[in-house]
Amino acid sequence: QNLVARFNDIRECFDEDLRERALPYFLDWLKEKVIIMEITAASDEDAYTIFETMNDRGMPLTPTDMLKGYLLTRIRDESSRNLAEGVWKEQISKLREIDQYGDANCIKDWLRSHYADKIRERRRGATPEDFERIGTEFHRWVRDNCESIGLTDSAGFTSFITNDLRFFTRAYTLVHEKAGNYDPIFGSVFFNQQCSFTLQYPLMLASLRLDDDEETVSRKVRLVATFIEIMLARRMWNFRAISYNNIYYRAFLTMKEIRGKSVDDLCSELTWQLSPEGNWEHLPFTGSLFSLHSTNGPQVHRLLARLTDFLEVKSGRDSRYPTYSGRGYQIEHLWADRYERHRDEFDHQTDFAGYRNRVGGLVLLPGRDNASYRDKTYEEKLELYAKHNLLACSLHHIAYQNDPGFLSFRERSGLAFQPKPHFKKGDLDDRQALYNDLAAWCWSPNRLSEI
Repeated sequence: QNLVARFNDIRECFDEDLRERALPYFLDWLKEKVIIMEITAASDEDAYTIFETMNDRGMPLTPTDMLKGYLLTRIRDESSRNLAEGVWKEQISKLREIDQYGDANCIKDWLRSHYADKIRERRRGATPEDFERIGTEFHRWVRDNCESIGLTDSAGFTSFITNDLRFFTRAYTLVHEKAGNYDPIFGSVFFNQQCSFTLQYPLMLASLRLDDDEETVSRKVRLVATFIEIMLARRMWNFRAISYNNIYYRAFLTMKEIRGKSVDDLCSELTWQLSPEGNWEHLPFTGSLFSLHSTNGPQVHRLLARLTDFLEVKSGRDSRYPTYSGRGYQIEHLWADRYERHRDEFDHQTDFAGYRNRVGGLVLLPGRDNASYRDKTYEEKLELYAKHNLLACSLHHIAYQNDPGFLSFRERSGLAFQPKPHFKKGDLDDRQALYNDLAAWCWSPNRLSEI
């Protein structure tokens, strides 16, 4: 049927000028100029090698296409192969709807999360290991490691597509959807994505098992995402880098430790990882002089947005984190950039500037209001803060009169919220300590046990 259909395609596409009297001349040209070669493969392994080699010429196939070719050629039964091919097309199509490289990213993250046992040593001249090879040539890595990942017979290759690929595509799609669309239940996934922490995908997939139901997958994803958020917040609050190169090695070690764990074991392991004895640096919030500087503006904005949202949610309000972290809001300094107003407390303008940028002297406001408040004194701005988010409003006495939810949280937490009718150097110190304590609440490892 395929041969007849292709013959009809040729006939429909055949140039009218080459029909009838011109046809014999065209056939002479075809015989002289076109070489058709027959290549015989002695085994399936040879067939795949030939397939891969030929497709490295001209417009090469992607690693995903190469992997598909390898997996399908190892399935003996025709009906099983047809089933696997149908599942492959369906799942890869879903992943490519996510973005142009969704299929490759999902497969890399899945393979790394469950099968990468080695990573390149951190020294010059070290050779790539599982982690790096999967990132650059996962189709070849699977072929070279098929037995170690359970691909030993036709049924194993079939299941790898019809069960494993389908399961991890569904999980990856869930994480990707929550990373791009804010859901308070999966808020950490959204936050981590804003921090460009792409390693959250393999970390989340690592804990999953093929027999996990939807609720278990959801809890595991939230546990790992919350763990990542706490780790990232600790690092940013203590002026530590969160780039891929600074974190990937520790992330790989954590990935190996959490593979396939139950929800309870996963929670225990991640809690330990965040402890002083764990694999990650134990970076406290207490005593920090975290502040705004020339390069960390987006980080400060996100952290303030998270603190603001945390305070409001704990006080009984709806979550508004995407609003606070979006472009519509800006960082507001409680002190205007007017050194002359603070000469009584600062001998030098540089000392004033450093103090002014401490996180305790910052809130978030809508951009239009932030611009209009910029040059006012603190006392003038205080009345305007009363109508904004709760973190800003907490400077004003009205927050302590008409908001029982906030007062209840203040009592439960013991956090030293208090109105500030004036804002001197000592008041900023108090506010800095308050923010540190609020951050310790917001990013406490105890959050893991609540999931």
